[in-house]
Amino acid sequence: MLEGYRNSFEKRMCQQIGVNVIRHYYLQHLVVLAPRLRPHDTLARKENKRQGWEVRFVKRFIDERQVHRLEAFSDIVIALSLSEIAFNLHTPLQTAELFQRPIYLVGFLVGFTFVASVWWWHSRIFARYFVPDVFSLVANFVLLAALVLFAWAQQLFYKSGLDATTTVFYAVTGGIVYALLGLLFVRGARDAQLPLTGQERSYGFNRGARMFIVGGILLLSLAIAPFGAERIVDTWLLIVPAIIIARVMERRASRGLE
Repeated sequence: MLEGYRNSFEKRMCQQIGVNVIRHYYLQHLVVLAPRLRPHDTLARKENKRQGWEVRFVKRFIDERQVHRLEAFSDIVIALSLSEIAFNLHTPLQTAELFQRPIYLVGFLVGFTFVASVWWWHSRIFARYFVPDVFSLVANFVLLAALVLFAWAQQLFYKSGLDATTTVFYAVTGGIVYALLGLLFVRGARDAQLPLTGQERSYGFNRGARMFIVGGILLLSLAIAPFGAERIVDTWLLIVPAIIIARVMERRASRGLE
């Protein structure tokens, strides 16, 4: 009798050790589709439930890991776009030309400010508001592609100045970038699965609205393209008062809620 009890105990211990080894292996290699034990008895059912929790944990860990990889890839693309703007900066033959024609330096500062602002808002989205699904993934890649084209439009500006073609590329690429930033902000603020407070969701909606304002004005300025490049640039100046008005409306709305 004692011999049978000892054999049964050793058998259960071997099974438990085997289960722990398998579970440790799958957690180390991040395998989502871990094998399930068939629930022949109570111990197997408990182990099956525990493994199901571990599978969900590993899947969530993999999603977060993919998001971090996507964010790192996006930072690389943004850095390369900024480098392209700097490396293609027009170098004058003499230093005096830099002060006689400062438009190239002004254009570089505008391009640098644009790319830096995209990097800042993009980092804010990935910190709180990015939803890891196919739609957000595609939107992020389209945003990066438009940003690369914006850097290419900067090269056109260095070569030919602020002509109609360059301003159209600025308006299209810049409008797409900021419209997609606003879309990602609003999408994250609306997602019920993201652990956001009410204040954080309000922040996401407000920032998304500002991104839509900037992107909308840039895209709508294309309607004035037949009147020349200068008229398009004059339309861009509407961004500043529009943002100020949106900020005032946000403050009034927050005070009304208080």
